[in-house]
Amino acid sequence: YRSQSKLEEGIETLLKSVEIKKKYQGPDKKGELGFTLNRLGRIYYDKTNAKKAEFYFKKVRKLYLEYYGPEHPITADLYCNLGDLKILQKEYKEAKKHYKKFFEINHRVYGDLLNPNIAHGFYVFGWLYLNKKKYDLALFNYKKALEIEVKINGELGFKTDEMNAGLAWIYLQKKDFYLSISHYWKALRGSIKNQPVLKLRHGYWMINMAYIFMQHYDLRSQHWLLRHSKIIIDQAHRKEPRNNYPVLELSLAQVDQNTMARAYILESGFY
Repeated sequence: YRSQSKLEEGIETLLKSVEIKKKYQGPDKKGELGFTLNRLGRIYYDKTNAKKAEFYFKKVRKLYLEYYGPEHPITADLYCNLGDLKILQKEYKEAKKHYKKFFEINHRVYGDLLNPNIAHGFYVFGWLYLNKKKYDLALFNYKKALEIEVKINGELGFKTDEMNAGLAWIYLQKKDFYLSISHYWKALRGSIKNQPVLKLRHGYWMINMAYIFMQHYDLRSQHWLLRHSKIIIDQAHRKEPRNNYPVLELSLAQVDQNTMARAYILESGFY
């Protein structure tokens, strides 16, 4: 639901679905009702409407606790959503409590096994500390999350793009430009590999990369990155459904050719 009209239409559809499920489904369907309400909460979270998001998330928590119980990974996911919401509200102490519940439930369920939920537990703590500007703690958690995710899905696997982008931003704050550009490239490549559509964050990553190249007086690379980041951001801001975004048709070889930053790429060991 990319445009405002489509978004409102989507919300209306979900609300109708909620009413139907309340009317015709028994208590054994509380999980499905909770899932629908959770989607509504995420939509309002994405719209930064914290009040409405919290309203739905609290309803979901009640349903999940009744249907799945307190020690289920799906219940744990709800605590993760509440943590995200508290970060949006800059209530970091509360966010940490919710993230801790998310992590502890998953750890009791999965133990020390390689599991995406365990990786995500480290990731959200990285996100928390990144927002608090506690970069060393954020760095530890993002590294741990990435290490687990890579073992499960490979170097450019699903979700590794967000973890690499987090690490890139931390290294940028620490003025470690080599490691920052390395992780931004991995984030960009992983994101394109897993979902080859233009996204706003691609443009922002490229702007940060342009800043790094500027520090090295590589003005050609900086110019290319800024020019293409503007194209991406302009495209991503269009009021069109997500599926209509033009595909970013860049093979790894084309990325290497077109960026005019071959030395940086080769030194980073990407090719």
